[in-house]
Amino acid sequence: MNLLYTVQEQLNSLAMVYAAKQLEDILEKAQKEEWTPLQTIKELLEAEQNGRQDRGRLRRLKAANLPYMKTLEDFDFGFQNKTDETAH
Repeated sequence: MNLLYTVQEQLNSLAMVYAAKQLEDILEKAQKEEWTPLQTIKELLEAEQNGRQDRGRLRRLKAANLPYMKTLEDFDFGFQNKTDETAH
């Protein structure tokens, strides 16, 4: 059993699935860019944090039961003359 696999399994056992999935890529980037160990750990934790935030956002959107997804970019400012496009 190699060390990379062992660390991925440890991350998974700690419920850090996003960090486990990105571990190899982060380690490669760390080696190429000569990161410090602390910078590497920061990036790994950031990957986990971002993954959890994304999952939470998707879960809340699903729970909201909205009929479809709308963004400000989709809004027709020409139709609504009392709304200023530059205000957003």
